[in-house]
Amino acid sequence: MGGVPTLAAVIPAGLGVVALLIFPYALVMSGLGRMIDGSHRTGLVVHGWQSVVLVVAYGPLVAWGPLLGLLTVHYYRRRRRAPRVTGEPAS
Repeated sequence: MGGVPTLAAVIPAGLGVVALLIFPYALVMSGLGRMIDGSHRTGLVVHGWQSVVLVVAYGPLVAWGPLLGLLTVHYYRRRRRAPRVTGEPAS
């Protein structure tokens, strides 16, 4: 079965995971009123319905990095699994 070599798919996906994990960290820090380095900031403050809109709008973007990480690890494990010995039925 042809297709894309495993590492040719896993390495770029892994780099994407690292890049996409920075965004949720920055969003959490911003929600806590902090800069990425942890210092306190005075800037955008959201309350009430604005908080709900922020969570609904950015929730999928925040989940993208961790979900891509899970899928990347699963893909790598699935493609690198040892082939099953033929002749024995799968149980």
